[in-house]
Amino acid sequence: MRRSSLLLLVSSVAFGQTPVGTVNRPSYLHNVHGSNLTWQTRATAFASWLTKTGVVVHWDFGDGSTANSNTPAKTYPTTALKTFQMVAKDGWGGLTVLDLNNQSLRGGIPSLARATGLVELYVHGNQLTGSIPSLGSNPALTHLYVVDNQLTGSIPNLDANVALVRIYAHNNQFTGAIPSLATNTALTKFYGSNNQLTSYTGGLGTRVLDTFKFNVNALTVIAVNAILADLKVAQVGGNPVCTVDLSGGTNATPTGQGLLDKAFLIAAGWTVQTN
Repeated sequence: MRRSSLLLLVSSVAFGQTPVGTVNRPSYLHNVHGSNLTWQTRATAFASWLTKTGVVVHWDFGDGSTANSNTPAKTYPTTALKTFQMVAKDGWGGLTVLDLNNQSLRGGIPSLARATGLVELYVHGNQLTGSIPSLGSNPALTHLYVVDNQLTGSIPNLDANVALVRIYAHNNQFTGAIPSLATNTALTKFYGSNNQLTSYTGGLGTRVLDTFKFNVNALTVIAVNAILADLKVAQVGGNPVCTVDLSGGTNATPTGQGLLDKAFLIAAGWTVQTN
């Protein structure tokens, strides 16, 4: 570049002008607070929807195109990996529903800590990896759908999510323990099948549970017996008929009191399967 051209470029930047040949991108796409939700996808036909009060969400689709919409639709020419961003210029506090299921998503789930009013999260049917971020800042969460991904790590602590009604976490690669459900008194369904879970933290606060499936895991005999014991407590406490599946995989067979608790639940009208 000739010296005169270089001086022109420097002076343009100094006076706040956009140099020729550059793209004028909104500054909030790269804000210092890191509140953008960044995702990756291999989709060719992308569509999503969300519910949010306040200013609509700005979408940067990663190919130079953008949209301001809570129901965006985008067509990509190929399945090459794209990075797109969701930007809420007024913050994420008004976000209540986020639905990104079956969008060929790759990579991890970004932090949702700023979405303090989030009620429903649907990211099922993708190829997401990594762990579920902490949900301690989302106390209003009722529906968590992360089924059919490649998520790893442990299922996060859910003590703060007392409003949870449904958890669909099956068909992933979760390890560690089934988290405590002592505070989750509204929980009706918890699917955790086809993972690599080995233990159980203990505690069932719900009295409305109708489905509890953790078949095809690697639960120890201590875990299986403890689950059956807590389910018996729930039944005696007034829980209605429930379907329980702890069979398959390398899940242990209940022993001693665990066998008696299983028989008790079946006699009470529950459906209980174990190895």
